[in-house]
Amino acid sequence: MKTNEHLNHYRLVFRAVRRVLNYVDPESLDPGRPGGAPKDEYDMEAEPISAFVVNNWDVLAKDSRRLAKEIDRVWKKCFDRKCPASDAIASEIVREILKSKQ
Repeated sequence: MKTNEHLNHYRLVFRAVRRVLNYVDPESLDPGRPGGAPKDEYDMEAEPISAFVVNNWDVLAKDSRRLAKEIDRVWKKCFDRKCPASDAIASEIVREILKSKQ
């Protein structure tokens, strides 16, 4: 994949990951909503998750369990515990990316 294509793909994935994290809102922060956290509240978690998705897409498109484990790893690093919705988030990220590729 060429550099620009790779960057565009990463941006697409990052936007999907951010959308899903903000929608599921596993920490109940209400990002981007009135009275809630800023829209970019989960960006620190979205960056490594997005990189993992880009680097492992061929496997993840068929099985989101590896992504759920990566989400738990990122959450453990950031929040000192597993993500309470890692399976749902992983499935929805894969679904969002597949939908955007159509």
